[in-house]
Amino acid sequence: DDLFDDEEAKRGYQRGMLSHGRTKFTSRLFHGWLSQELTAKYLRTMDGDRPLIRLDFASGGHEYMLLSLQRKADNFVTVDIFPMTTGRDLSESVGIATQVMLKPSDSLLTRLFGSSYKPNPEIVSKLTRVGDLQRSGDIRRAYDLLLSLPESVRDNRVMVDFAIKLASLIGDTEYQRELTRLEKLYGDEESAGFMLIDYYFTIGEYDKAMKTVDRLETFLGEDAALSNLRANFALSSKDYARAEQYAARGIALEQDFEDSYWTLVTGAIDQNQHEKVVHTLQQFETVFGYEFVADDFDNDFYRQFYQSDAMRVWLQ
Repeated sequence: DDLFDDEEAKRGYQRGMLSHGRTKFTSRLFHGWLSQELTAKYLRTMDGDRPLIRLDFASGGHEYMLLSLQRKADNFVTVDIFPMTTGRDLSESVGIATQVMLKPSDSLLTRLFGSSYKPNPEIVSKLTRVGDLQRSGDIRRAYDLLLSLPESVRDNRVMVDFAIKLASLIGDTEYQRELTRLEKLYGDEESAGFMLIDYYFTIGEYDKAMKTVDRLETFLGEDAALSNLRANFALSSKDYARAEQYAARGIALEQDFEDSYWTLVTGAIDQNQHEKVVHTLQQFETVFGYEFVADDFDNDFYRQFYQSDAMRVWLQ
C-alpha cells in the first residue's frame, strides 16, 4: 500500500516477494535479528490485543516489538510489527526503504523531504546507486555515497535511520558518528529514545539514559531488562546502592533474567564485598544450575576475590 496505488502492481509485488516461499521472505525480512543468537520473551499485551515481545541478544542488548494481529480462520496471524529501535511499523519502514532505495523519483522525494526539495537528477541517481550497492553487499561504498548527499537530504529522519543501519554493519566509529547525528537532530523525539540509550551510556550521559528508560517504561511497562539498564547506569556512575536496588528489582520481576545477577556480582566485585559475591554466585547455582570451580575466577577481574577467604571457604 505504501509503494503502489495500482492493485495489480501490489499483487505483482507480493508475488515477487513471496516467490521463494514465505519462510524465505520472513528470513530476509528479519536477517538483521535472525543472524544473531537470541531468546524471545513474551511480556504482556498492550492496547488491549497487541502482544509485547522482548528479544534478548546473546551478544548483549535488547529489542522490543509490538505485534499487530488479525484473525485468519481459527488462528491469529501477525500482520505488522512495531520495533522500538525504529519507532514505526515494519511495513512502513520496509515501504519507505524500498521506495527510496529501489525506485527513487523526484515526486517521491518531494513527498518525503517536503516542499523545500527541488527536483534533482543527481540526488535521484545517487540514491539509486546507494540502493544497488547495498543490495550487492558493498556496504562501505553505499555508506560513503550516502554521506556525499546534501545535508538537507541526509538530515531527514528516514535517511538518518538508513545511515545508522549501514554504519552498524561497518564499525563502531561510523555507528557512533551516526548516533551522534540522531541525538543532535532527533534526540527529543520519543521514537529515537531506545536507539540512543547505548549512545548515552557510551558518552557517560547517565542522566539522559535514565530519563529515556523512564519514558520507555511508561510506554512499555516494567520488566527486568529495563531495570537492569538502570542498574548498569547507576553502576557506571558508582552509585552502588541504587545499582543493587535496580538489579534486585529485575530479579524480582524475572527470576531467570541472568544479566541482573551478573550486575550484582560486578557491583560487589567493585566494592570488594566478597561475601556478597559468593551469595550471588550461590544463587546462580540454585536458579541456573551452574557449577563453579576456583579456576573460573583466576583472572584480572576477579583477582582479589580469587585470593579472598570468602571464595576459599565457599569452594573448599
